[in-house]
Amino acid sequence: MAEVVALLGDVAREVRGETAEARAASRSRDGHAYLEECLSNPDDADLYLDHLHRVEESVLSSWVEGRSQDVGVLVQQLETHLLDGMKWGGRGFDAVGSRIAWLRRVVQHAAARGDEGLLEDSVASLLRVEAHWERFPQRQATRAWLESVSGASARTVARVLSREVEGLRWLLAEGWFPERGDPTILAVCETGALRRA
Repeated sequence: MAEVVALLGDVAREVRGETAEARAASRSRDGHAYLEECLSNPDDADLYLDHLHRVEESVLSSWVEGRSQDVGVLVQQLETHLLDGMKWGGRGFDAVGSRIAWLRRVVQHAAARGDEGLLEDSVASLLRVEAHWERFPQRQATRAWLESVSGASARTVARVLSREVEGLRWLLAEGWFPERGDPTILAVCETGALRRA
């Protein structure tokens, strides 16, 4: 329903002659307000599960840059709601993919900014949620990202992988092993693969 309301708002603005830039600025302001509302209502699963993943990339990026501790709270709350099957309710099984993708976006922004604290927490959440939901397209995307991360971020990710055994097991399922990547991540994957053998 919220999507329909947003589309109707876009149509009304279009009729009034608002520019695409003005609409984007409005959605950005709305995104900031939405994240604030989530922080104010951490137990409201619907806020987190129905709309958080739709917040614009520019809004998420600015929050990772300027409010990473708050983003960490959002990540933890989303994880809590995603791991509670009762809160997921009647939402479609495949719909969880966009929520997992949002967690990965946070991971990617944290790595790009060099925010090792947020990176560590968000990778751990991502791995736990992925292992719980077992969504194959999301696993493929996370695997691809793991092959690209390097430097201090790779060392942080490797530490998390070594702790999150179920998440690592999910990533290494079906005989997958990174074709390339940072040596620290490759070493943890190799250790995990040996444990499985």
